Amino acid sequence: MRRKTLIKLSFVLASGLLGLLVLEIAVRIVHPQFLAVSQLADPVLLWRRRPNLDMQVLNADGEWFLFQTNSDGFRAREFNALPEGRQVLFFGDSFIEGDYVSDTCLFVNHVESFLREGTGDPYVCLNLGTAGYGLDQQTLLYNRLRGRLRPSVVVLAYAGGAVEKVATRTLFSLDPRGALISNVNESAAPPVSQRLYYGAKNFFLHDLHLFSAIIWPLSTNPDFIRLMTRLGLFHVDLAAIGESGPAFSYRHEQYRREAPPRIKTAWEKYSKVLALMDDRVRSDGARLMILYIPSEEEMYPDKWAKFSSEAAPGESPLDSGLVEQTVRRIAESRQIAFVSLLPVLRAAAREERLYYPKDGHWTCKTQRMAAREFSGMMIPHLRRMP
Repeated sequence: MRRKTLIKLSFVLASGLLGLLVLEIAVRIVHPQFLAVSQLADPVLLWRRRPNLDMQVLNADGEWFLFQTNSDGFRAREFNALPEGRQVLFFGDSFIEGDYVSDTCLFVNHVESFLREGTGDPYVCLNLGTAGYGLDQQTLLYNRLRGRLRPSVVVLAYAGGAVEKVATRTLFSLDPRGALISNVNESAAPPVSQRLYYGAKNFFLHDLHLFSAIIWPLSTNPDFIRLMTRLGLFHVDLAAIGESGPAFSYRHEQYRREAPPRIKTAWEKYSKVLALMDDRVRSDGARLMILYIPSEEEMYPDKWAKFSSEAAPGESPLDSGLVEQTVRRIAESRQIAFVSLLPVLRAAAREERLYYPKDGHWTCKTQRMAAREFSGMMIPHLRRMP
């Protein structure tokens, strides 16, 4: 009797595993989870790109593109094979990384060509962008790469919800007196238990397409975020988004002329993390520069009108130029060079489409145009730098 029961249980288990395997194969064929499987969980950075990727990916607008990474997980040359020249490191999110376009279109690669052409100097530009990264992760990433690279200039791109990323993640926090606290150990190797945990996390969240297809669509749901944070799988400051109900909309409220308390705290935290990054860059003999990349809503009046109408009622109106002005003011307070693409892209947007309509990132043509404009504005700053 016991033997028959074991046989039945084994059959049920084998059938279940076979069914899951069939579903896994089907998802890989019909709807491969590029964003999930191209990443790895990281105990300091939260996630990073897989090294040595070589994937053909279909973007949301039906265009195929080639996505390749080096042995460190970046869309850049190998660090041990860099040509001689002044190194310019670019940190940012998907706009810098170049999500949804092939290597021949990449903004950073175009900047290198324009800088060499415009100055006659052998600049070497490195794309260290990673989709979803905020200033907190970029600061930690820079620290990880120190000693391996010799930058003259470090460019930080501010795009979209950069202040929200810093405000809602727990990598850094502010103590009651407003001092910045790092909540990660940047120097010590993770213990065995943590390595095992991240190995399991990688398997379920980044190796299994089936599990990713279920989890990732839920990853913007506030209640799901709270649940995953309480389980220790996400790293979100629940006080920053709200313990219950709809999440606080940093995306809208950062444009509010009379900033709500959470936005004031968010900008304070952003300023402190930026100061840490600036101190690290200066101690390495390099200089920091901020590149402001406008959102679609800042570019097009019709999109701004729709965006504003979606905001919760507030005591003051939204101002489409306010975020750029705030980032500029913070940069200038630290004597950090600031370059904004908002004016030139606004002018260009009257004539042509700059963003993919479904995906919301720059088209291949825009990548080159933005690189040309940025390089032209960057060169005078470079000439003033030591």
